[in-house]
Amino acid sequence: MTQVYDKAVERLPASIAEAAKSTLGLLALMVILLSALAFVFFRNAGERVRTSVFAAMLAGVVAFGVVATKTGRAGTEVAPKEVTPKESRPPGIAGTVVDQQTNHSIPQARISVVGGRETGTSDDTGNFSLSFAGGVQSVRLHVEKAGYHPADLSVAAPAQSLIIQLKKD
Repeated sequence: MTQVYDKAVERLPASIAEAAKSTLGLLALMVILLSALAFVFFRNAGERVRTSVFAAMLAGVVAFGVVATKTGRAGTEVAPKEVTPKESRPPGIAGTVVDQQTNHSIPQARISVVGGRETGTSDDTGNFSLSFAGGVQSVRLHVEKAGYHPADLSVAAPAQSLIIQLKKD
């Protein structure tokens, strides 16, 4: 029996890491953790208190499951980002497009290189990246988004933390 327990304890970090990759895995971890806590805190409580705690836990787990399912995230795997070593990345420009007044990110802004073919769009958090052929030292960018004045700016390449501010119309 101790061998089984030792193996379970040995595999615990890997099991938790694997479960944390999906919404349903997180749900299972929450159920296990809440059950253990409820057992520790309410093991000597009366039947009515234990039943109330169980009902509250069950309602929370069901609510989490409903929200996860409705948002389409049930079972969604969270893939780790691949990090490319700096020396193997093509030269380019990366940054964030933000509102000049509020400093909030601007999603779906169009970024293009003036006189070039490179174009991109900022993601939901305002981030963007453009890659160039080797040898490019500076470029002129044009950034536009409906409801904002377009911006033109010269940028030295490579640049990885550029902040582009757009002013509302």
